[in-house]
Amino acid sequence: MQKQISSILATAATTILFFGLTLFSQCTKDPCNDIKCLHGGTCKSGTCKCPTGYEGTTCNEKENDKFTGNYVGNDCGSTETYVVKAQADTKTIWITVPDAFSGHIYGTVSGTTVSFPSQSLLIDTDYYTFSGSASLSGNTLSINYTVIDSDGNKASCNFVGTK
Repeated sequence: MQKQISSILATAATTILFFGLTLFSQCTKDPCNDIKCLHGGTCKSGTCKCPTGYEGTTCNEKENDKFTGNYVGNDCGSTETYVVKAQADTKTIWITVPDAFSGHIYGTVSGTTVSFPSQSLLIDTDYYTFSGSASLSGNTLSINYTVIDSDGNKASCNFVGTK
């Protein structure tokens, strides 16, 4: 008889424990319930994981938007204004330097850095080959680049400008 009572009590305790844990786990709030990640982002543990090209707490910002603006600074000894525009694709920026050349330089954004592949650039009446990289820290844009003229002469410069 003692064994039957112990068995019944053990079964009752196990049943109460099981239902109690089930009820408690259903009361735990999902940290992603109130978070809407945009542009295909996914929520994990209350934080959005953004797809390539987007950032921000809800993936609401294009990665290249932070570069947009006019940067005034020193470029190889002269003061220049670099005009930076984000493009629609989220990863590309275009840079123009109105007083130096016609056209634009394009670069690919990754976080706070930009890589400029080798590209042709018309300055006055001569074509140059341009390549380089850039980084953004707050409102300061630093661009390290190399320009090669049609005769093969090479010049390396560093632009540091503030928005």
